[in-house]
Amino acid sequence: MIRMIKKYADQIGISGSVLCLIHCTVLPLFGILSAGASSTTHGHTHFFVGDDLFFALVAIVAAYFASKNTQKPILKILFWTFSILFSISLVTSEIYQSFYWTIYLAHFCAFGLIVTHAYHFLESRKRVGCQLS
Repeated sequence: MIRMIKKYADQIGISGSVLCLIHCTVLPLFGILSAGASSTTHGHTHFFVGDDLFFALVAIVAAYFASKNTQKPILKILFWTFSILFSISLVTSEIYQSFYWTIYLAHFCAFGLIVTHAYHFLESRKRVGCQLS
């Protein structure tokens, strides 16, 4: 299991961040369009208690394994900066629902994680000589 996470850390990171962005941006539209809009919290519907924290955990685990596999210090800094800010913003938005700016910070960090993981994924494939087509 750990070996698989190490091998696919970038894909896991990209997938987790994309799913988080979908969860936080598309699902509020369903809440607005449905009669259950009053049951949503801080702008989006939850699938289960702590699903925001699940996305934070995925970001941290993916950043940990991806940063271990890179030789570029800037990528390590970006992985950890984006994942820590992402996690803090999600936890803060859960506790203090009046801090709406934390949601925007989470979206920015999720996008940053997607770009950083995608760049690392492409660079690591070039380094081992894989052709991307």
